[in-house]
Order: sequence, then structure tokens, then C-alpha cells
Amino acid sequence: VSDNVKFLTENWIFTYKDAPVMSFFGTRFFGSKIAADFALIKIWDKHTSSSSWPLFPYLSFTYNLDFN
Repeated sequence: VSDNVKFLTENWIFTYKDAPVMSFFGTRFFGSKIAADFALIKIWDKHTSSSSWPLFPYLSFTYNLDFN
């Protein structure tokens, strides 16, 4: 979107039998020392390619400790 805002997706595929697939769809905001993610998590069933779960919100913050 810009130098300080990005769209992102992350998909987790577990390898054990009957494990669901988790997808994250969201936005990352960058500052000079801090980054924040807001995403929605969707859980998919591998066998039906559908989802019986709702979307779950996800929020995280990262602070850059500069020791130089």
C-alpha cells in the first residue's frame, strides 16, 4: 500500500493427519521503532475445503530495541 503499510497473508499447513489449515489475512503498519499487525485468522478443514469456524482477530506489536 505504501512504505509504512503492507498487506500480508500467512498460511500454516500442518503435516499430521486431519490437521486443519490456518490462514492469516491482514495489514502490517511500520514506524521508525514499532510495527503493528492486525489480521483475521481463518481455520480450514483439509478434507472439505470449507470452514466451519468463524474469523478470529489477531493483533501484535513489535518494538525495535536499538543497542547501537
